[in-house]
Amino acid sequence: MLKAIERTVELTVTDIALAVGEKIILAGKVQMRGGANRMLLARFTRSGNPDLSFDGKGYLLSNLDGAADLEPRSVIADPFGNILVGGWALFEAPPSESPPQDAPADTSD
Repeated sequence: MLKAIERTVELTVTDIALAVGEKIILAGKVQMRGGANRMLLARFTRSGNPDLSFDGKGYLLSNLDGAADLEPRSVIADPFGNILVGGWALFEAPPSESPPQDAPADTSD
């Protein structure tokens, strides 16, 4: 079906929508080998075949640069052909720098 999806460990479909032209939009989360998670958007023709006019291969995988984890929860297609995805992404904050334990307290007014 979708060649890149064959390299995955797990695929979770979270929502499906009907788009203009009776195209089917699928949103989901893909866990790749090695543990990386990607958001999946795929578009199919009304006959169920991948719509190759969608990103040239019928699907789009995105990792949202910097996200430690992500999951699309809903997808809708508006009357103009735009696809809107709602969900969440987890971005880990870098460790904060704490002052050394033996640093004198700031006593300025």
